[in-house]
Amino acid sequence: MIERHISELLIILQSSKIEFVSACGFRLSVMKRVFTTEVETMAVDGVTFFINPTWPLQRSKLANLFTMLHEAMHVWFRHPERLRDSRKLYGDLVHQAADYAVNLHLVQNGSPYEMPDDGLIDYAFVASDGRALSTELILDKLIQQQQEQQQEQEQDSDSGDSESAECDGSQQQDSSQNSDDSDSDSDQNTDSETGSHDGDGDANGDGDADDSSESESGNSGQNAGGNTPSSCGELLPAPVDLDPHEVAEQHIAAATLAKTAGNGTLPDWMQSLVNEAAQNSETSWLQRLHDKFATIAAARDYSFERFNQAYAVVGMIEPTLYSEGIGKVAIVGDESGSMSDDELNMATEQTAAILEEWQPDSVEIIRHDSEIVYTESLSAGEQPTPRTKRSYGGTDFQPVLDYCAEQQVEVIVWITDCYPCDNPKDNGIPAIFLGTSYGSERYHERELWGDFIDIRS
Repeated sequence: MIERHISELLIILQSSKIEFVSACGFRLSVMKRVFTTEVETMAVDGVTFFINPTWPLQRSKLANLFTMLHEAMHVWFRHPERLRDSRKLYGDLVHQAADYAVNLHLVQNGSPYEMPDDGLIDYAFVASDGRALSTELILDKLIQQQQEQQQEQEQDSDSGDSESAECDGSQQQDSSQNSDDSDSDSDQNTDSETGSHDGDGDANGDGDADDSSESESGNSGQNAGGNTPSSCGELLPAPVDLDPHEVAEQHIAAATLAKTAGNGTLPDWMQSLVNEAAQNSETSWLQRLHDKFATIAAARDYSFERFNQAYAVVGMIEPTLYSEGIGKVAIVGDESGSMSDDELNMATEQTAAILEEWQPDSVEIIRHDSEIVYTESLSAGEQPTPRTKRSYGGTDFQPVLDYCAEQQVEVIVWITDCYPCDNPKDNGIPAIFLGTSYGSERYHERELWGDFIDIRS
């Protein structure tokens, strides 16, 4: 019975005339479906759709449709993969951030189904341009709010301890002054004062402070715990052995089915996710980077007599470009982001190796946060020096853009999480952004120019 019920709900989503709703229905349909009591509601982990066999039968059809739409959006945004490592550090806050992002997106894009009362939504997480903030930025704000709440609680606790100490001192002084009084009078007096102090603590203590703080931070509903199952469903971390190509192929399949169903074109934000998935499912990031250089190079004079051994990292025998096709190239590393040192160094080294085929005039290695913190010039055949010292400051692209313009750089390869503090604009220099999967959302959110390639694909 439950299997048929879920299938009927999926058909309703797939038949929607709202394009992204239809695509969400197909996105769930191409996933493995498991009915299990190990989840209390519904849940996704990136490749599997888990359903409690009794929970949906206790709810209305419209309520179940919203939950399924919500879960599908987690998968489209690749939350199980993107947030897997963050969950180890921040726990339930990660689920909260993902739910805020999804629910805002659903409301802003015209979900035909009403969000349940215990769903999380806060319009403080909407940017000045009216768009919902990225999940990672919402998480940053939730972490800041939590830290501020903890500081307030510690201050309240310190204040309570101080008042208690003053109260105890007053009691001791009164006891000394009235040492000739009867023991019963002394006991009665002390009990009265202690009771009065405890009453103040309850009236002005952590309980009321927590309620006030949650209200100010915008946490509404019963799901303030984040991972506590709610009517919006659950979010599970992606399996450790998850194949990102499988997720990409499911994205493509869902989009193809939605278009075939005749529901029109996908919205731009969803189509960009599909385009990126198509890239990820076909070739490695090294091959895609090579292809980008091929479109930029002006000269196309190849010779197999000059075999490029450096390019063997992608397992192919390729000719070397005999004449110059690219001028000066800058390989820029953003040291403020969440990519590891190994990822930054690996991407820099392998980009330099790919560049050998195109024989650029020179290669500039640039590392930056809110300003340029390191530069290195490479001659033909030289490899960049691995850098282990990182600055972890803010992120500003403009100093790098200005420097590249001054140095007459012709191509920028930017290894970054695509989250500058400013809103940089295209200065005319072709750019290729290399980042991790969640950087894609930021790349599109900030409307950066050039192309984006996921280095974990």
